[in-house]
Amino acid sequence: MKSKRQEEIIKIVAEYSIGTHEELMNELKKRGFDVTQATISRDIKDLRIIKTQSEQGAVYVLPPGGIISDTSIFTRSVKSVRSAMHTVVIRTQPGMAGGVGAAVDDEWGDMMLGTIAGDDTVLVIADDPEAAKELCGKIRIFFGCKGE
Repeated sequence: MKSKRQEEIIKIVAEYSIGTHEELMNELKKRGFDVTQATISRDIKDLRIIKTQSEQGAVYVLPPGGIISDTSIFTRSVKSVRSAMHTVVIRTQPGMAGGVGAAVDDEWGDMMLGTIAGDDTVLVIADDPEAAKELCGKIRIFFGCKGE
């Protein structure tokens, strides 16, 4: 959800002259994202979007050199996500489990006990089987992958 919203923010800032959080919130709402000003502020910071003067006044622009999204690298790295009992197992491309585990910790740390990452596998420990199933679904959506 966060990565899709941030991708949409990048498109909006690149296409329109957006000068305020409110304008950005309105554009996102038109596209189906219901967000708060605080969320917009965090996304702008995460994406390193800056405000600069233009002919239209002060507007948000993409940073020089483009956006470096911490999650975009990982979304292509996850091969599968499955849950069993109170755990979720995430299979990744070789060498990517540590980064994927860190992204999962950042996004859902409050919903789980923790993660353990090897080279190509992340083990997520949830409180109970229902929490594991919920996390599994959220992780699949976030990384855009299926079960196997």
